Amino acid sequence: MRFSTVLFLAAATTLLPFTSAAPTGNGLQARDKGCDNDPKCWDEKPKCKDKCDDDKCDKCDDDKCDKCGDDCDDDHKGKCRVKGIDVTYETDHVDWKKYKFAYILATKGNDYYSPKYKDQSHDCRKSDLYCGAYHVAHPTKCTGDDQAKYFINHGGDWDKNKKKLPGALSIGCEDEPKDCFGLSASQLVDWIRDFSKTYHNKTHRYPVISTTAKWWKHCTGNSHEFKSKNPLWLVGDDNTPGEWNHWSFLEYESPKHDKPGKLKWYSDYDALKHFANN
Repeated sequence: MRFSTVLFLAAATTLLPFTSAAPTGNGLQARDKGCDNDPKCWDEKPKCKDKCDDDKCDKCDDDKCDKCGDDCDDDHKGKCRVKGIDVTYETDHVDWKKYKFAYILATKGNDYYSPKYKDQSHDCRKSDLYCGAYHVAHPTKCTGDDQAKYFINHGGDWDKNKKKLPGALSIGCEDEPKDCFGLSASQLVDWIRDFSKTYHNKTHRYPVISTTAKWWKHCTGNSHEFKSKNPLWLVGDDNTPGEWNHWSFLEYESPKHDKPGKLKWYSDYDALKHFANN
């Protein structure tokens, strides 16, 4: 997927499954004091001194430390917001151990299987990340049911025993909002419903939906149908569409040439583990 760098999101108030939360700056942060873009402000903050304690985030006085390669959020009481990556067939070299999870392009439509998916997935698991696959929707090629089956049969299944994240459906991220694949809002909602239903019937998990707010609002009529079952992977925007109360994954930097895109999970590592296993 190719996207523009995302704007930062506004903070939410609670830490519940799929609760929205504000992205933070790198390292120590005091977002409310305007430190996000002020290097001088960072220099005034206490420094992190100990090595990363795996998946936990320590405190430096009243501020949080980015010792694990994770972002820390005051609103979440010091818990680390976990970083991950979006890996495509153009991605060549990945320092997997810098991240805690990855979504890897597996399929498009009903006739494309990424030639790098197998090796990328192997490297991801070997590095002990939580790994998921995603499918790029081509709604005019065939039904959502057919594409869900193709995706599942080519790496998109879910297995909690292999640290595998539920599959994701990428729709609208490669399509201009004005085009909408040439389909009406009701036709697109029907297609997404068929894909989601088939994926759930086969894996017992609902797929994550990856989209942009602009495309979703324009092309699905801002459908609210999927907000309670399908986690949202939000790309390139600061407002969640479709009455989702939050994003679960945020793509804040798009893939560029051979480099992966940058993702954030809304909460800490324990919450990611729970999501992957349940």
